[in-house]
Amino acid sequence: VAAVGWVDKAARGLTPAATSLAISLVTPLAVFMAGVFLVAQGALTYRDYFLDWAKMPQVYYAFETDIAQEADFARRTLQADPGAMVYASAEHYRHPSVAYLAPEAFPKLKWFDGRETVVFSPGPAVYLIPRSASPPDWRDPFPKEAIVERLFGPDGIPSFTAYRIERAEVAPPRPLKATFGSLVEFLGYDTSPEARAGESAYVALYWRVLAKPQPSFVPSDGRTASYSAFIHLVDSKGRKWGQRDPSSYLGEQWEPGETVVGGYGVPVDVTTPPGEYSLEVGFYDKATGEALPVVGDSVRGQALDLGKVRVLPPTEPFAADKLPIARRVDTTFGDIALLGAGPLPKEVRQGDAISIDLYWRALGRPTGDFEAILQLEDRSGQVRQEWATAPVDGRYPTGRWQPEQIVRDRQDFTVGPLVAPGTYTLKAGLRDADKQLLGPAVAIGGLNVAARARRFEIPSISHPQIANLGQSVSLLGYDLLVAGRGIQLNTPTGGQQDPVEVKPGDTLSLILYWQAKTPIKDSYTVFTHLLDTNSRVRGQKDSIPGAGTLPTSGWVENEVISDRYEIAVEPAAPSGRYQIEVGMYLASTGERLPTGTEGNRILLDAAITVR
Repeated sequence: VAAVGWVDKAARGLTPAATSLAISLVTPLAVFMAGVFLVAQGALTYRDYFLDWAKMPQVYYAFETDIAQEADFARRTLQADPGAMVYASAEHYRHPSVAYLAPEAFPKLKWFDGRETVVFSPGPAVYLIPRSASPPDWRDPFPKEAIVERLFGPDGIPSFTAYRIERAEVAPPRPLKATFGSLVEFLGYDTSPEARAGESAYVALYWRVLAKPQPSFVPSDGRTASYSAFIHLVDSKGRKWGQRDPSSYLGEQWEPGETVVGGYGVPVDVTTPPGEYSLEVGFYDKATGEALPVVGDSVRGQALDLGKVRVLPPTEPFAADKLPIARRVDTTFGDIALLGAGPLPKEVRQGDAISIDLYWRALGRPTGDFEAILQLEDRSGQVRQEWATAPVDGRYPTGRWQPEQIVRDRQDFTVGPLVAPGTYTLKAGLRDADKQLLGPAVAIGGLNVAARARRFEIPSISHPQIANLGQSVSLLGYDLLVAGRGIQLNTPTGGQQDPVEVKPGDTLSLILYWQAKTPIKDSYTVFTHLLDTNSRVRGQKDSIPGAGTLPTSGWVENEVISDRYEIAVEPAAPSGRYQIEVGMYLASTGERLPTGTEGNRILLDAAITVR
């Protein structure tokens, strides 16, 4: 084009004959040059697309080449041996690319996310590990001698590896034996000793499947109920500061004898105060939210205590303007400022337990260890109730706070059962070791207290059974129903009852009748366990009385509480004689109220037979 333009410009000064000659000479040259240019551009495009770009590792994996390799190996393996046990690792459960590329093999595969979890069969099995869902190098559990195929990506790193293992041997670094229901045998664990706020605490879990889970019900979409582990980072009062519910091997795939090894990061809230915390693990039904009962050492409530973790301050201080402060106060108490407080419930009842977050900032290095106070003030300005405790439950005393550090202080308090109904103002402040306020308490929110209906007369109880729990609570008796039908507990002259017959999957409705003998400071959790002849829990419901609405801290002397629990009989429960045990425990420690019996429990005298 340039050549023709030049000729055109030059030809304006030539005779017609000379112009015609010039054009006849230059036109073939221009066409040739254009052809050379197009060929060169095509060659460069071919190089860039097919030789350079196409071989870039990020492109190689963006097009899921490793998943295609996994699908191809699964297809070949199950064609050669249709009965082979094949475990496939993938970022996505039942990966759609494998479904498309290997439709015949796809329904036979068992899925896990190898980035966190590895599942070992009790017998020979093949394990397919694409690079996009492979374990980190530092904890790869597969021996090199078990490799049956390995393919490499353009970066020289394995893109896909297949292993065949006859029988895996797994040894947890810290053995710890426990069982969760009849489904899980816990084998052991490992944890990191420290974690930084805003980052993650590392936990490794080792456990074995004892039985194939039976669904508690089938949701409307047709999928069966599934089970999962839960991992909590909790403080000394059982409050959660970090949580992880791994879903890298879904319960609907579990088979007896499988061993599951998982390494998980539990996110630690960036506002977690420095200090010592505990890690606990349990298992629950994701469809109902019910935790599986746990039996073993180091049990705390419905979880297993995995020991202590020290939380360190965050690497970067968190910004005050990003805090979930519902009411800003910016009030100074000596070397410490109260920035504000989190939200309060709109209404509470007499005896309700409440939690509120206070946000403090150290203006300098505090000169001592102070107490936080909360005051419930009525409309006349009278303080009707006061609570005082060291910030952060004393785990991180104010004398250790650093200049400009922001500290989140979670305060729990219980509205007294005898506080008159009405509208109150909640105030907060600080006081020193001599109980002197460092300044007037400041309002952090309003609180409406409602009355709670109470009963003091003892109702008709179908089966009286008197037992004491500590010095404050008595069990008066119980009612028992199955699937909405009242059970007649016939007691012949000899004192032996006719057994009640239920089927696996039935639901027992148990109504317990409690009476408070004295006011109770703490809020206790009631446990109700259905035990088989080997004392294994085959059904359970643990809850604060009244499904969480009637905490023991709100009971008054001589009050009678009617407390209902629905206990589902495990679908896999074997035939035999069963009993129900009940009692109370403090959720933060797992410590039970004493009953004067072994295990601090009350065995109800109902005889139950599962057929």
